[in-house]
Amino acid sequence: MNKKILYVINIPSAIVLLLALSKRNITSLAIACIIGLIIGIGEAYYLSKSKTCVNKYKLLISILIGALICYKESKIFFQTWLTSNTLIFIITRFFSDYSHGLRLLSILFAIVAIPSATIMVDLLLLCIIRLFKVIDYKCLWHELVKDISGISIIKRIGITILQLTAAALAGSALLTIVYTLPVNKIDLNVEKSAYTIQKEGTYPHLVTWATSQLDNWTDSIMLMESANSFTTSPVTDAMNVPRGSILNHNPFETIVAHYVSGEPYERSRTYPRYWHGYLVFLKPLLAIIDYETIRIINGVIQLIAVILVCMLLYKKGHSLAVGSFIIAYLMLMPFALAKSIQFSSCFYVFIVGCLSLLLLNDEKRRTRAYNVFLFCGILTAFFDFLTYPISTFGVPMLFYLFLSDTESTETKLCATVKNGLFWCIGFIGMWVSKWIISSIITGNDIIENGIGAVVKRTSSVGPDGTTKYSIVACEIKNYTTFLNTPVTIVAIVFLGYLILKCIIRKNLSLKNTVRTLIPFLLTGFAPIVWYAFATNHSMIHYWFTNKACVITVLSIFLGIISLLRQMEPGR
Repeated sequence: MNKKILYVINIPSAIVLLLALSKRNITSLAIACIIGLIIGIGEAYYLSKSKTCVNKYKLLISILIGALICYKESKIFFQTWLTSNTLIFIITRFFSDYSHGLRLLSILFAIVAIPSATIMVDLLLLCIIRLFKVIDYKCLWHELVKDISGISIIKRIGITILQLTAAALAGSALLTIVYTLPVNKIDLNVEKSAYTIQKEGTYPHLVTWATSQLDNWTDSIMLMESANSFTTSPVTDAMNVPRGSILNHNPFETIVAHYVSGEPYERSRTYPRYWHGYLVFLKPLLAIIDYETIRIINGVIQLIAVILVCMLLYKKGHSLAVGSFIIAYLMLMPFALAKSIQFSSCFYVFIVGCLSLLLLNDEKRRTRAYNVFLFCGILTAFFDFLTYPISTFGVPMLFYLFLSDTESTETKLCATVKNGLFWCIGFIGMWVSKWIISSIITGNDIIENGIGAVVKRTSSVGPDGTTKYSIVACEIKNYTTFLNTPVTIVAIVFLGYLILKCIIRKNLSLKNTVRTLIPFLLTGFAPIVWYAFATNHSMIHYWFTNKACVITVLSIFLGIISLLRQMEPGR
């Protein structure tokens, strides 16, 4: 087919596909147009250069799946724009029934988007087929079973159980110690903090045109927990984590009513299924400074941590990776990250994980990395309030892959599985240990409470018990929210620059390209798997769970940079 026709068909098709999935604001629409333009040009270029014979069965599957995707996106477009005054004004000039006119426009968008969606699916199927062909399965199996014996497994299980036990006991001890602190000064600083909370509101936005919503609801819980003096014993309260409560008041309303309006607490509430490890730092800090000062210190420490990562990357000769990491960090919206305490836990854990991997030499990183991931999981369960926990596996794992550029694809895939397994053991094991210890100390059935919460959060049912959440809608909601930043355009330009460098060099075969990218892209799928697993939680709290998408962005950047290194002369 003529190149011009391909460009005429694919560019508007890709733009329409992205526009239909976009939010109703100028920034999202502009980003959708830019990404759609890039995808459309890429698809047209691929088709014009492709010499592969058309497989009619694969083409039929691609068309059917592409049509299904377009049907779904037309429904999303209809729901997104149903209340748009602009479209109401335009469509009602041609149709008396706005809903009917918008439905026709949605169908038209779906039809126009089918070519682009079909090619995306076709390319994905092609990648999957080639993925299975480029991996040496004998080598993969050899890597999986290497150094595994009955004795080594028993020994490793025993050591891991001891590490988890030690972590759980240390966490319990640290929380007990901070619960012995006098709360007089803490209470005074929480009172000052309550005025800040009142001024800002429950869920304030730093700016209205980008993803920047804060979570003063959860931070209010954290502050009130910090100011709670023990009611029975430090050990029991460290497990129960009590706070004051007023009937028919949410946490934001409670902290304002109690500290600003002077209303007394009516009862005490407990929150035993989480560790609330942040109290180890928050209670001592509130004994000397207030919430606003903590925010400033939080932002400074985060910046220092990012600078340290960048310095170590640069020292190892990875200047392009420095740019990638800075862009990914900026897409997390650092000001929101610093201002909401609850957003910070996962950030600190994955930064510590990345720094640990950067500081290890090649041999120790290869043989001891699983310990880094085990403790990343443990620390996530201890400090995090279930925000974007998968990032504490995904981001360090990408650093591991990037720093292990001399290892084979099979070795990297095995390392991904092994490190992911240890992260899961650390995360789940530490979390469950809290339920067990709390149940023993308090005499309450915290295990049942915890399991009930997990079942609820991993379902696809809304808070009302009847609304069903779509996994696809959940994925789209989180990714579009994450991309709604002023830095996204910079990320797109940087990505274009990296792709252009790859095109110019042209000295790597398709097989080697796929082999290089596979471990990165599979790790980049981690947020997608997490959102599918925890659909309820990720859909309700998309405005902070979206931060896990940093894994996908970083996987693309580091994967392409790793590919560029493979193209260097002498490699």
